[in-house]
Amino acid sequence: MMIWVPLSLYVFYLPYKILLTNEGRAGVFYALSLLTFVFFFMWCIADFADANGFVQVKKYYDASKGGAGTFGLFTSILNLAISVLTVINVYMYYKSS
Repeated sequence: MMIWVPLSLYVFYLPYKILLTNEGRAGVFYALSLLTFVFFFMWCIADFADANGFVQVKKYYDASKGGAGTFGLFTSILNLAISVLTVINVYMYYKSS
């Protein structure tokens, strides 16, 4: 999971590379953005232990595992923020091109 966070940063860099240097394709950017949005949105609500989604966070707090619940909450918020920022980035790229 942690490798996806640095790789998602490429989605935020790619539109500027396309706009400023005219290298790359917009279709690749849109496809990667869709993949990034779906992946991180799915993981922010996931229900299995490795994902630490909001559903799993509730289970941690119900089982009196506060440390795991707090870590899972930060992870879920980060995943949700990446998915929302991906949508905003696509909208800004679409408006500028």
